[in-house]
This record gives sequence, C-alpha cells and structure tokens, in this order.
Amino acid sequence: MTTEINGVSGGITHIGQETAKLDRQTSQTGDTPASPTASHDRLSLTDSAYNLRDLESRINQLPATDIQHVDKVRDALNSGRYRVDPAISADKLLAVEQALAKPAE
Repeated sequence: MTTEINGVSGGITHIGQETAKLDRQTSQTGDTPASPTASHDRLSLTDSAYNLRDLESRINQLPATDIQHVDKVRDALNSGRYRVDPAISADKLLAVEQALAKPAE
C-alpha cells in the first residue's frame, strides 16, 4: 500500500543519522534500499527537514548558559551594583505570560 504525503510517496525509513544518509542517496539515485521486510510504504523527508534536524543537533551542542554573563551578574550582585526593580520584573513576566497565552497563528 502506498500513501502519498505532500506529493511524496515511497518505504518507511527509520530516521537515524545513517538511515537518513541512505534515504538521501536512494532518492537521488532512484535505487531501492534492501529492506528486511517487504514493505512498499516509504517516508521521505524534505531537504528542509534534514536542515532543521542538523540545526537542532548543532543547537543542542551549545552550552545552555552564557558563563561570562553569569559571572558579570554574580560580580554585580556581590558588589551591590545590581539592583532588581520589582515593577520592571513584573512587567516582563506579564509580557511573557501574555505572549504564551496568544493562540498560535
């Protein structure tokens, strides 16, 4: 059984790094990869999907915090130069809550 998704039809491919490379190669050459099961279904990802996966992988390798910024704030707190304005903090928190409450477009 063949299912067409966004104009692309073809066998279910497990998306891992090696399998994705194999899927790209076979879609370019037109060859069918050897499969342990006789399936006629196929899942193909667009180049944009591959680019997003690669971008996500690179982002995941970045540190979660900016250590230099943390050190600057820590120094300012320790020296008494850093002041928290409760009104500004409340306004920013409210803005984040309002942005999260908006329906997705």
